[in-house]
Amino acid sequence: MNWLSGLFKRTDSRMKAVIVLVGIAVLAGLCFLLHENKRNRESYLRMYEERQQAYTELLKNGLEQIVSAGADESAVRSWFSEKAEVSANSWAFCLRGESVLFAKDEQTTETLRGMEDKDVFLKQIENQDAFVTMAEGPDGYVAGVITAKSYALTQGQVQQHEIYLYLFWTVIMMAGVMSVIGLTAKFNGAERKLETVSSAMRRQNRKLEKNASQEEGEDEPVAEQDPGNLYDADLIHLFLKKSDDKALFPMQILFASIAMESRYYARQEIFDALGGLKQFLGRTHVVGEMKKGCFIVLMYRTMPEKAQSVIDQYETWVRSNGDGEQTKLELSAHEVMEAHSALQIYEEYLQKGEVRDE
Repeated sequence: MNWLSGLFKRTDSRMKAVIVLVGIAVLAGLCFLLHENKRNRESYLRMYEERQQAYTELLKNGLEQIVSAGADESAVRSWFSEKAEVSANSWAFCLRGESVLFAKDEQTTETLRGMEDKDVFLKQIENQDAFVTMAEGPDGYVAGVITAKSYALTQGQVQQHEIYLYLFWTVIMMAGVMSVIGLTAKFNGAERKLETVSSAMRRQNRKLEKNASQEEGEDEPVAEQDPGNLYDADLIHLFLKKSDDKALFPMQILFASIAMESRYYARQEIFDALGGLKQFLGRTHVVGEMKKGCFIVLMYRTMPEKAQSVIDQYETWVRSNGDGEQTKLELSAHEVMEAHSALQIYEEYLQKGEVRDE
């Protein structure tokens, strides 16, 4: 049991284990369906045979009446020809003594040839896959009915019913298998993503713990990062959820965006503009990309004055390098407080493109 549960705990083996279990469930369901269809078919055939026996008894009763009224063999044949139900796969016959008096209809009776003998006739029909029911009447007469089992199943629409069951079972199984495999794949993806996020969080926590040991008031060294090395929106969202920890306060959020409507900006131009901003950020500042040309900076353990200083330094740097030659970022800083959490500020920015000021 521990070995089986271990397969589901590991991402690399979970899908294989699920497929094996789903396969076993499908085979078990198919075996159950085959068994139930077999039972249903046998039950129906047994009921059909009982009903045919009852019909044969009715033929025998009618035969007794006409025989007691003085009918001869010719009259008996005519009565069977008129009263007995007949089709290609279900018909009546009448025996008297050791000979066949009537079989199916007048034409068939006339063409029996070597099968007029009772034993030969009975052996012939009993070799067929059919129900043969008989009832003894008066004066050596025997009334009988023969029906092919395939015809009986067709009359009861048993085979059609089985096909519908197989189709319904197939649709249900396919939907179930696809759902289970899809959910497993989604769960595996979420787990891998969570592992990535957890790893990034651990790295970030180690960085923050290291900076927390620095003396208060000490100038923070410049963050040396590649502008293209950014946290994605999912990681930033997780960081925001974890930003209620008082140890991270005071905290500011800096939004940086490029006015994309003026013209198209290549990604390298955007990264170059972001690189100009990142040179003024500290080690406790986390940069993430929300969408193309729109970034967020989580400024942990940063006073509002420091956030404003970053904005001022960036704008000074842009002016010193020539406004017209720079792809300029539009910056806005917002303070995180108990009444207005980091996640609220982020979501308002995404929804409205702006944040309310406290």
